[in-house]
Amino acid sequence: MYPVVKCVLAATFVMIVMALAWDLCSIVFAQDNDQNLTIEGVVQSQDLRRADQAMVQVRDQEGSVVSQGVTNQAGEFIITVPQEGTYSISAVQGTYRSEYVIAKIGTEKPIPVTLTLVVTQEIALEIISQLPPIQYKASSETYQLSRKDIETLPRGNNNTVADVLLTIPSVAYGALGQTHIRQDHANQQFRIDGIPIPDTVTGAFADIVPPRAWERADIILGGMEAQYGNKTALVVDITSKSGTKPGFGSLQGFGGSYETVNPSFEYGGTIGEKVRFYALNSYVSNARGLDPPTLGTSSFHNQSEKNNAYLRGDYQLDNRNNFSWILLTSVGRFQIPTTPNLAANQSVLALLQAQDPTFNPVNSKDVNQFQNENNQYSQMVWRHDVNASRFFNLGFYFRRGVANFQRPTR
Repeated sequence: MYPVVKCVLAATFVMIVMALAWDLCSIVFAQDNDQNLTIEGVVQSQDLRRADQAMVQVRDQEGSVVSQGVTNQAGEFIITVPQEGTYSISAVQGTYRSEYVIAKIGTEKPIPVTLTLVVTQEIALEIISQLPPIQYKASSETYQLSRKDIETLPRGNNNTVADVLLTIPSVAYGALGQTHIRQDHANQQFRIDGIPIPDTVTGAFADIVPPRAWERADIILGGMEAQYGNKTALVVDITSKSGTKPGFGSLQGFGGSYETVNPSFEYGGTIGEKVRFYALNSYVSNARGLDPPTLGTSSFHNQSEKNNAYLRGDYQLDNRNNFSWILLTSVGRFQIPTTPNLAANQSVLALLQAQDPTFNPVNSKDVNQFQNENNQYSQMVWRHDVNASRFFNLGFYFRRGVANFQRPTR
């Protein structure tokens, strides 16, 4: 049995020696790893004297304190961080504070750091910022139409105001050349160069500001600010044409179905350095002036004619003051369309013949009713520029409208 015991003792001794060696290696590896996660350094004042009892803090990349310690009498410190990474080290002692030193903790032992304390001063920082402007246009939509946009439409600048507005979403065509906006009728406002045009009894059939005179227009739908008043279904803010240097002009002729004839001319220019002028005249005549009550393409007693004239003058007094004058005229005559072969109301006919036995009704196709319209609008506007971003307008306007509905008399 002695050889067997001897072998067992030898094997046991070898195992004990290997375990001790493994533990020793583990201790050495742990010590090396701890040394790699240890930050050493000194804290000193500006005169290079070591600072004892200074608080040293280590922060991670998110600014959170992960470890801290206090220097000894020699101003030295040793701090261990939880894991590898990039850290910032700083020291604080009373009203003194050091700079931040960046250290990367990895597989190699970091080099010692030196922190220098300096006197800190508290700074009260007051940030003053303007409140964001009220978004008064958040509930409205603005569509911009330029002169080029109008000219690219079918029929170009020969279109009526209703035809141009129909290119805007939410606008639907109504009878007699009128428009409906989101099921709202006639609640529309027109402005020329920022001045609102007052309502009159006329304007149902004739456009007092034809698109031919538009330089551009801002068409606003939806909720608006208070300056637009109660007419908020649609606002058409028109910037009218004016003279330019060099001058420009055109002579146009347009025609088509329903005996449509539309000659027009325009010219704009300057006089000297301070005066600009623009003139426009447009005449339209056709055999379908209003929407007829009959179906198909037939139209009876529906001849219409209208003439629009536009004059504008601008006087630039100086760099801050400008005066502009506008005159618009619109004259129109519209026959009221008829429906042929309508039967007379016998009850009403009996009452009329009781008063006048010689009364005989004419054919409904031959009823001769028409409406004449005569509109004039003029405005004088003074614009004063207070500075580069502020200005005000002072405007005076005059508008005259006459509507005359006529029917045959016996």
